[in-house]
Amino acid sequence: EQLVNVVAGVEAICNKDQLVSSLKRISKTEGLSIDFMPRSFVARSPLELLTGQQRLCGELRAIGALAEGAEADKVWIVKPSNANQGTGIVVCRSRQLEACGRSLWGHAA
Repeated sequence: EQLVNVVAGVEAICNKDQLVSSLKRISKTEGLSIDFMPRSFVARSPLELLTGQQRLCGELRAIGALAEGAEADKVWIVKPSNANQGTGIVVCRSRQLEACGRSLWGHAA
């Protein structure tokens, strides 16, 4: 005998990409703070990975949380949205991000 629970819409909080999107949407519409969550973005290609990295580094510089020229040493955790239990997670520095993206998506940026 096996008990199976299915909650409609649970993927909105269980999938990494949908969780980030849901929390960002709620913070904008409801004015709630999501400071507990690391700065995150969803990338669907190597190019989006690089542009997202540049955007986040710009935001960090704007608030004084990142020194000019320090981007190369930032550590990024890249999590595939279609995997679970730590499968496919890659940790790399900014200077390795392009190669990481090509590897994850299997093509050039």
